[in-house]
Amino acid sequence: MKDHQGEDINENLKWVIASACCQLNSETSFNAYVNNSNDTQKVSIDTNSVDRWIDVLKNNNKLKGVLGYWGTAPSAKAGNPDSNVVSKFFEYAEPKFEDGRADYNIYDSWIKANFYTHDIREDTLPCGLIVKGNCDKEYLYSSLCENNEIEYDYIYLYTARFVKDYEINGSNFGHVENNTVIYEAIDAICNSLNTSIDDLLLYQPEIMEVSRNSYNEDGVVCSSITNEIVVSINMNFNTYSLTRNLETSTVVFKYNVEKGELCEW
Repeated sequence: MKDHQGEDINENLKWVIASACCQLNSETSFNAYVNNSNDTQKVSIDTNSVDRWIDVLKNNNKLKGVLGYWGTAPSAKAGNPDSNVVSKFFEYAEPKFEDGRADYNIYDSWIKANFYTHDIREDTLPCGLIVKGNCDKEYLYSSLCENNEIEYDYIYLYTARFVKDYEINGSNFGHVENNTVIYEAIDAICNSLNTSIDDLLLYQPEIMEVSRNSYNEDGVVCSSITNEIVVSINMNFNTYSLTRNLETSTVVFKYNVEKGELCEW
């Protein structure tokens, strides 16, 4: 892989998993958790990681994207170590059909793998991905088998975070700037489940927001939107138990803000 034109490289690389902290961060400093505690300290880095990866993507014609973290990445010694995330990712991305399609595309596989292995702590799940065009919508196996140069108009940076403070329908859970789109997602879920917002909030749903920044060919942000809202509802009233079985006791919905579409995840 090359940072700039003219360097020797194996041109067959399609995807990168960068599991270190702040690989997808546009800031030059961040708050890091100390020794797996709730205490944080300010940590400085020398360069803007996003600009660096944009440069790498632009100068590697077949490279499609980078999966990683905009904040603190999972530790190898954490309760949910980084190896669990990678294992989940490949599980979700495993081809199930002869044409290489899987149950989930690359974007869903990476976000979902991190979602199901997160620690219950405010603003955790600092995962994301930076991709050329719509490469994140591809399935991993077929994406790796293709050998064409990538044509694209924009580079997209997706960043996910849990929203722990929100206000819906007069129920005070705090405040978030994007509470309008969160309300839209909750309302769509209520319509799907044929229940009221007040009844749904009794389950203290976990809410995840995925934002998308669009970068032009010069690496300049030209738009920024909330791309999706993911809502996890534990049907056993045990939402914040670290021992819960997320795969069986929790219903997860994904709401596409731009399209206004809801699906069960």
